[in-house]
Amino acid sequence: MKPNMTPLLLLLSTALFCLAKMTTACQHQYCVIGGGPGGVQMAYFLHKANRDYVLFEKHDHAAPFFEYLPRHRKLISINKKSVPRHGQHPDFRLRHDWNSLLSENALSESSLDPRFLFGNWSDEYYPDADDLVRYLNYFVSAGKLNVQYSTEVSNIFRRKSPNSPDIFDLELSRKVGLNDDDNSAYTCACSYLIVATGLGAPNNPENMRGQDEHGPLVHAYEDVDLSRENFRGKEVLILGKGNAAFELASNISAVSAVTTVLSRTELRMAYMTHYPGDVRGLNSRFLDQYQLKSLDQIIDISDPGMDFGSDDTLHFTRWKDGRVALQVSKRAMQVDPTQLTSCEKKKRCFLFDVVVRCIGWKFNSSMFGPQHGGDGSLSSSSRIVAPSVGKKYPHIDLWYQSMNEPNVYFAGTLMHSHDWRKSAGGFIHGFRYLVRALHNHLEESNHGVDWPSTTLSCEMQHIADALLDRVNTASGLYQMFSFLTDVVVLNKQAGQCSYLTEYSHAAVISKDPKDFAQRWCSDDTQIFVLSFQYGEDFHGCGVLLTENRRGETNNFLHPVITQYACTREGVRTPPMSTFELPEDLDTDWRDYERHVQPLQRYLLSAYSWDAHTDELR
Repeated sequence: MKPNMTPLLLLLSTALFCLAKMTTACQHQYCVIGGGPGGVQMAYFLHKANRDYVLFEKHDHAAPFFEYLPRHRKLISINKKSVPRHGQHPDFRLRHDWNSLLSENALSESSLDPRFLFGNWSDEYYPDADDLVRYLNYFVSAGKLNVQYSTEVSNIFRRKSPNSPDIFDLELSRKVGLNDDDNSAYTCACSYLIVATGLGAPNNPENMRGQDEHGPLVHAYEDVDLSRENFRGKEVLILGKGNAAFELASNISAVSAVTTVLSRTELRMAYMTHYPGDVRGLNSRFLDQYQLKSLDQIIDISDPGMDFGSDDTLHFTRWKDGRVALQVSKRAMQVDPTQLTSCEKKKRCFLFDVVVRCIGWKFNSSMFGPQHGGDGSLSSSSRIVAPSVGKKYPHIDLWYQSMNEPNVYFAGTLMHSHDWRKSAGGFIHGFRYLVRALHNHLEESNHGVDWPSTTLSCEMQHIADALLDRVNTASGLYQMFSFLTDVVVLNKQAGQCSYLTEYSHAAVISKDPKDFAQRWCSDDTQIFVLSFQYGEDFHGCGVLLTENRRGETNNFLHPVITQYACTREGVRTPPMSTFELPEDLDTDWRDYERHVQPLQRYLLSAYSWDAHTDELR
């Protein structure tokens, strides 16, 4: 008779499960938290540099945020696959590919694996978010990145060491079974922490959290029922005036009776501000409906006609007939809905069938600060978050390191506080370059690897050629305009010049000399800094000049070269001189008379070159 193996197998499976639940340990030099595009981009650079790293993602796949957002699935990031003949350089193509991460394949003339470029996953100009999820997961697997999925960081502690750098201990919970409580708890020690969790916490003010037996008074954009029947024939209030608000308004207005978009801030259109996070044309159909008097409304709380004040606040209560009453009152006033016999505009009371908040997202800092106590806990969440930018982003220094916690860095959209509403650092097409700059900084400061640069002979023509080549191809300077710069270091004593690519402009001119000057400058050094900038009057519809003018009168994005003197004590400001190439609709700066010759003349006049270089070609 065969023995009954069932009890033995059950015992073995129980033992294996208990073993998995036991505390295990791991240790890495770099720990990256968050498997979105920012974290994956950083993991790629660490992997290519053969660094000891791990990326923790609490879901079982990369890019979970984009799996359900935006709710109607259309991204606002451009996927332009075709470019003019003068723009066939792979770096130029990335100027108009807003979704690809940086990789050897993306920057190669002949990509070994074209699937590392997002354009091979979608033909849509505004692609579907599901395609981005598929692309990023392929990027992780094909790149063989060291990612631990289903692993959540619950708390972070700093372990002080008297004779060596501090160590971070991460409390982790890894899902090992099918049930919610099948988790393995363990810790991982890291020398450097890179947080790339994105803006994962929805803004949910206390006055919008009310709920009764009918459900929430204010529904959330991230989980509201989008079925048309939920809005058919109803009067809908949407709180917020960004892309999420207009996306929702445009998609429900076909069936809603009235849709009202309400916020405290004025409407900002991206085509006027040049900020990609403002309302995009893709989501602006609702604006047509409002302007053409189609029973849809856009209201500012600051609108004098609404009789709202800056100290007014919004109160939401359930009205007698089941609708939601919005009451606008002074903050100090206690509103009692039972005392109101009617809800009328003149009483600053408005009734809606459905209210949805679409007021954005912020950094979830809950992993910082003690949850279980302990002397090694990091700074509280409130100290990690920036005091400005609406407490939306981490408080960081020039190199994206926490202002309160040394060796804690931030990557991805969490780098955006420096260039918020000024450049593209909050979006893939911007922060992919910021992540590369941060990685170059870590390589330089932690491993003695020089910043990416090339050595040139100090001849004017060679310098002009190098500058024009980057002007016509570089995507990092183009997308992170005003914030990333190329730097030409002129050192005649050394007999050679160095060309540094995509350095932080703030770090170049920082008063702290260790950021740039001590490494690259001597007593008689001069530098030329190349960046892209808009003109001072760029805001509005007609920003591109219709006639050729001098560069300093430009409105549209154009190259700017600035000359500084530099010593080991720092870069001297104000600059010695500035030169601006004229804007060009095709972004092609190769014309000899308009671009090449004026640049050469400027360089000749700005610097004392050797005698044999002072002639134009």
